[in-house]
Amino acid sequence: FGELLQIDGSQEAWLEGRGQLQPDLINAVDDATGRAFMQFAPAESTERFMLLAALMASAVVMVAFGRAAP
Repeated sequence: FGELLQIDGSQEAWLEGRGQLQPDLINAVDDATGRAFMQFAPAESTERFMLLAALMASAVVMVAFGRAAP
């Protein structure tokens, strides 16, 4: 784990208009290792950036699975 994290959020229509929530994608890249972590969040915020940085530091990866409706 390096000492420089590059963190940015994207407000694209990731769900292409499906559903009421349109989350932002927050991406963080560890400059030293090149490891990337991503998280969908209701909106970009300092709190979300800090949470993602803490997850990277502890090497915990949260994964959510879902399936499309038939």
